[in-house]
Amino acid sequence: MGENGILLVRSNRGDYKFPGVGVIGNEDCYEALLREVSEETGYIHAAVKNKLGTVVERKIDEFVDTVLFQLNSHYYLCKLVDHQQLCQQLEGYEITQEFSPEWVLLKKRLPGMRRQLNWMGQMDGEEERILF
Repeated sequence: MGENGILLVRSNRGDYKFPGVGVIGNEDCYEALLREVSEETGYIHAAVKNKLGTVVERKIDEFVDTVLFQLNSHYYLCKLVDHQQLCQQLEGYEITQEFSPEWVLLKKRLPGMRRQLNWMGQMDGEEERILF
């Protein structure tokens, strides 16, 4: 537990993802991020440190081929305040795919995650675990 790593969510298909953010109602992006981290990983005391960047994905919509789909993903560096963890609060496909939190060393190769990790650059080497 003392080595640097990132907190990801692993599915029963073997893929990894960052805890996702879906803004609800009047939440700001920080409130949504902390809520989603809590729901998907069970860790309830995290703090947002700073924004790492934004990735914009554009593709033809899978349902209507005359529509361009755009997804803006915002990535933030967060730190756990403590390691208090409750049960996950998963929904729908998250339950079906058996989402489970997993600490992963930064050097480990992950299916589908290489490009997302490459643009983040060097970490500062602090003795902390990192979550997005």
